[in-house]
Amino acid sequence: MPIEEKESTTMSVPQASFDPAPWQQKTISPLTKLGVWTLAILLGFVLFYSAIFALAGLTSPANLGVGLVALAVALAVIFVLVKLWPLLRAPTDFKPKWTPADSKKLGQSFEVRHMRALVNDASGSVLFGERTLHLSGKVNPNILIVLGVIVVVTVIPLIIFRVGLGLIPALLIALLIGKKDQNYDVDYTTITDISVKGRIVELKAANSPRPNHFQFAVSLPDGERLYRELAAHCPQTVAAWKHSLPQLFS
Repeated sequence: MPIEEKESTTMSVPQASFDPAPWQQKTISPLTKLGVWTLAILLGFVLFYSAIFALAGLTSPANLGVGLVALAVALAVIFVLVKLWPLLRAPTDFKPKWTPADSKKLGQSFEVRHMRALVNDASGSVLFGERTLHLSGKVNPNILIVLGVIVVVTVIPLIIFRVGLGLIPALLIALLIGKKDQNYDVDYTTITDISVKGRIVELKAANSPRPNHFQFAVSLPDGERLYRELAAHCPQTVAAWKHSLPQLFS
């Protein structure tokens, strides 16, 4: 992915086909996302125990067969997790509660889903201002908090009492107690890196309070307007579409 430097700010320019429009990104339903996450967590535990058995077996000639089987299982799980990765990172389909603004009318708020680490889709808003990008709303907990809750309410009780809370309720508890409010104004001049993929924008900012790394996704009806805002405020981000979609820069 080529990067152009301009005033010490790097803009990641996507290389993509132009048919369909770049904002027509595929999404998955919330139920599918929850199912994929549950499967990925289960596979993570399988991988953990497979790695332990593989390590123990491969270092003991008497258990070499068990070690090889465990190693094969671990490699298979890693392969499946790699295949699941695009689904884990895909934006969840959502219908905006707000009436989408006209695609040519800039300076209006976007209803977005904020994304954080591997857990995403907390509701909020984003406004491209004259000098700053304003982000507000909820942010979901990071993956460490989610795994911690699962260990506390599922794994430990299962080991001690032979009964524990299911993975889906544990995930819901983690999302409920780990959500945080955010309200930030990011000056465009402090943005050190920004990129767009489909309807997901990712940016990093210097000299800003933590967090200084933001990701958010907009809905399909707001896709074209998002690209117009980026063309107006961070033009190098969408430079790959300058000739095929000149209306973005008009």
